[in-house]
Amino acid sequence: MPTASGAVAQLTGPFCAAHPPVTVEVIADLQSVDILRQLQNFELDAGITYLREDLSAHFHTVPLYQERYVLLLTAADGLARRTTATWAEASRLSLCLLTPAMQGRRVLDELFARAGTQPSPRLETDSVAALFAHVRTGRWASVVPHAWLHVFGVPPGMRAAPLVEPAAAVPVGLVVAAREPDSVMARALTDIARTTDVAAALERVPGDPGR
Repeated sequence: MPTASGAVAQLTGPFCAAHPPVTVEVIADLQSVDILRQLQNFELDAGITYLREDLSAHFHTVPLYQERYVLLLTAADGLARRTTATWAEASRLSLCLLTPAMQGRRVLDELFARAGTQPSPRLETDSVAALFAHVRTGRWASVVPHAWLHVFGVPPGMRAAPLVEPAAAVPVGLVVAAREPDSVMARALTDIARTTDVAAALERVPGDPGR
């Protein structure tokens, strides 16, 4: 899941330290449905994705963090002087968002709908890096997971306002196939996930002395 890159790094570090001979391959561009399919087909040992209520008994999960959302906008915007912004207010801005094909965007659309509105983004991309590159120009605002700020920080001249009405959080976790015998790699990653406080790590934002 491309939006979970920050969480992946919190697990691969301690995993590689505990298992020096092992080489880890991180695939960052898989959608949630592809992660689950490849887990069942023995193509992946583990994945990080949204923990939906309809996730079948074919998978074991380890919750990692709650994905919250912030509005990234230029500091010159009046909304930037407030401590929070609403989803309805965000929908009226010139937005740059992920494409509708991505699960992260579909989650956002559901939250906009809960607020009784829908976004009309001026620009869409399937790349997290491209999204931040556009936001950094100051010409677009965006709605992003708070966890992204741990990796990218808040771009210069921008502000990050937590989104409310609704103040939603979506669970994200490690997923492995529920099979016996399980893979050695899956078992080791699960052990690391259970003992690593990913949520606390993702609260730290580069350049923010208060975190």
